[in-house]
Amino acid sequence: MIHLVLVFTHVSLLFFYRWSYGVLLWEIFSLGASPYPTVPHERLFETLREGHRMDRPPHSSQAMYAVMRQCWMYHAAQRPAFSEIVVDLEQILSGVLSEVSRKSVLGN
Repeated sequence: MIHLVLVFTHVSLLFFYRWSYGVLLWEIFSLGASPYPTVPHERLFETLREGHRMDRPPHSSQAMYAVMRQCWMYHAAQRPAFSEIVVDLEQILSGVLSEVSRKSVLGN
């Protein structure tokens, strides 16, 4: 019985970490703003269950915000694995580096 509880807890933590990673990304791209600043702490879980998610932070691309939104899927099993997040981030950063490189070559 104790092993089942530990496995269940471990799996639950992995899904929680994925949600938290999305919040961390949001904090980074909002330059350190507090998440859900208008939601009282006692209503946070209810608000999330109702489907409310944070808006795209001002310094985030649409692609990066899409990663955040995937991390915040209501059903934990729908959230991406960290290996999937890594692939998404590599694609996003590759696109950013290509754009920066193109602009430097063109002198813009």
